[in-house]
Amino acid sequence: MSNLIEIENFSKSFGNTKSVSNLSISVKEGEIYGFLGPNGAGKSTTIKTLVGIYKKDKGNIKINHIDINDISYKQYFGYIPDEPYVYEGLNATQFLKFFAEMYSIDKSQIDKKVEDALNLFFIDEDINLQVQDFSRGSKQKLIIASALMHSPKILIIDEPMVGLDPSASVKFIQYMKDFAKNGGSVFVSTHSLDIATKICDRVGIIDKGHLRMEGSIKEVEEFSKKSSLEEVFFDVVNEQ
Repeated sequence: MSNLIEIENFSKSFGNTKSVSNLSISVKEGEIYGFLGPNGAGKSTTIKTLVGIYKKDKGNIKINHIDINDISYKQYFGYIPDEPYVYEGLNATQFLKFFAEMYSIDKSQIDKKVEDALNLFFIDEDINLQVQDFSRGSKQKLIIASALMHSPKILIIDEPMVGLDPSASVKFIQYMKDFAKNGGSVFVSTHSLDIATKICDRVGIIDKGHLRMEGSIKEVEEFSKKSSLEEVFFDVVNEQ
């Protein structure tokens, strides 16, 4: 299986503050990779660089074998941020149609794509309301739906469950599993070690901008001689 995400010797600073140092990670087809770490560890900096919000200082990053200096790589991933930033003057259908057009989805398919996206996650509010009147959870569901409109090969996710009710959380967890089974790659940052244990094929633990440990759940537990990912995480972070 080939790597759909390749990060090699990536570094990023803000002024004199080093956020990420010489990070190297790869994520294969059909794999869910959990990116774990405390607040300020460098997780969001890495994700925002992957999706093109930040520019890297050094290193090489490829998405679906395309260097991120080539903007065409953006068609291959769906990005779900930790905050549901939305165009509040639109209703749900208009919002999703905007994304469909942005991704140049064939006009004959847009209505079906929008319908499928709305059905994937039941949105509690009337979809004809302006998004500004949606609850936090419904805005998050709408962002998830918009990220899937163009059938991406890769999902890049920053704290996926924030704002979701238990039913939607279960549904999205299953979606991520099915997405990987069908050959996609999922790169997910989460503070929930329970979710990471349930869904991730491999995890990487980052702290103070450095990758401290990486492997399958079983591998990192055996290497650290711990009985759970939670014990591994706190041992790795607290020893620094």
